[in-house]
Parts: sequence; structure tokens; C-alpha cells
Amino acid sequence: MKPPVELVREAIRQRKLYTLPRGKYIAKLNQNENPYEVPDSIKEEILREIKRKSWNRYPDLAYSELKEEIAEWQKVAKERIVIGNGSNEVLFSIMFTLLSKGDELVSISPSFSMFENFSSLIEARTTYLRLKKGNFSFPVEDIEERAASGKYKLILLCSPNNPTSNTLSRDELVRILESAKGYVLVDEAYVDFCNQDFKKLIDDYDNLILTRTFSKAFSFPFGRFGYGILPVELAREVVKAQLPYNLNGMTETAVRVLIKNRKVFG
Repeated sequence: MKPPVELVREAIRQRKLYTLPRGKYIAKLNQNENPYEVPDSIKEEILREIKRKSWNRYPDLAYSELKEEIAEWQKVAKERIVIGNGSNEVLFSIMFTLLSKGDELVSISPSFSMFENFSSLIEARTTYLRLKKGNFSFPVEDIEERAASGKYKLILLCSPNNPTSNTLSRDELVRILESAKGYVLVDEAYVDFCNQDFKKLIDDYDNLILTRTFSKAFSFPFGRFGYGILPVELAREVVKAQLPYNLNGMTETAVRVLIKNRKVFG
């Protein structure tokens, strides 16, 4: 007997499959891929390091050395670092850790499409606040009001915002952080392309979460790597929600080489 498809969760059955147009393009603006390749010399160094590894062994379960190198580079505590198979996985892991069915969060529109995908998968309820007409600036007062209400576990923002490229100012983010009763997550996928870095606020605000990726400035979407800088207590919980060995050893090795050569990427 064939089991009925109705056994599949309704939230899954109602979703559309995530797809992309196929073809060869000079510039793929839908994914914002870097047009510049990783230099051959760095690719060769990556391949040499991968060859040195024991392929019949699992990678380090805790990815300790990689986390230490990220922490040293970003000048934050190692215990704050959460890594994943792209920043998408880090984002989803955080949302999955914090949100249950029916929980509420706030985000902006238009913004990164995965925010909606992940919240609908978890069956959380999202309130979307429109960017202001004309200059696409953030509706900071509206965000503050909702953040202060205590109704929302998570405020989900993107700065620089995808697709509008505008950024939150430091003062605007501080206002939101000081109003919020829950966590404030800022997706900083494009942080390397602007002069605004919120990392210095991490030690002052225990409700601030930052996520970053190697897919843009480091030209490495092929390897799928992202990381988050979280409050230590939350980082401990998020790791519990991730699958063991969520990052393959080849990507881990490649990322460590890229970090060592980070000055090449600006």
C-alpha cells in the first residue's frame, strides 16, 4: 500500500520547490555572485592542503581550529562562533533554535528571500515592515515599537540589505537593540562591501546576533561556508540544533586557507 502524501507536513506540501533559472550569464544578479574567481595560486594551496588530509577520517566534530582562526581574525571569543554549510544553514539553525510553531518575529520587506522560506518552514509568524519609499531606508521607529512590545522573539534584519543595498547606521541598530525584548539578528552577508561593521557592539549587547558568508567577498559559494557571531549562551544552544559534521572537511580546509590569504580579497 502506498502511504498517502497527506502524511507529509502541511507546511512542506504547501511550499514551492526552490529553483533557479538555468543558463550561462556574465553577471548573475539574482545570486550576487562575485565575478572574480579565487586566484589559481590559492586554489593550488587549497588542493595541496586537502591532499595532506586523511580522507578516511571524519573532520573534527567541534571544528575547533577553524573556530579559533575565525575568532582570532574577527577579534571575538571562540565560544561565540557558530559555523555552517553556508550562512543559510547558520540562519536556519538560529531560527530553528529560537522559534516554534506560532511564534512571532519581525523582518523587513523587501529583503533576503530565505527569511520567509525559513520562517514558513518552522511555521512561525512573520510581521513584515516595508522599507520607506524613495530611499528604501529602514523603518526604525516601527521596528523599535515592535521590538519593545515583548511579542516577538526575533527581529530579523539584513545590512547591507539584499536587494536594496542600504545599511542601518550604528545609532539606528543601537536604538533597536536597546528596545528589543528578544534577539536582533543582522545578516551581514555584504559587510565587506560597506564601511559599517556591527561587530564592536557584540560585547555591549547580549541580544545581538551577526551572520556572515564566504560566498560574496571571498568568491567561494562553491564551497558553501558561513558563520555566525552569537551571544555565548545562545551559541551553545544553536550547536545542539545542528547535525553532527555539518561542514565537510574539504570546505573546512579551504576556508582555513582563504582566511590565511584574506588580504588578497580586500
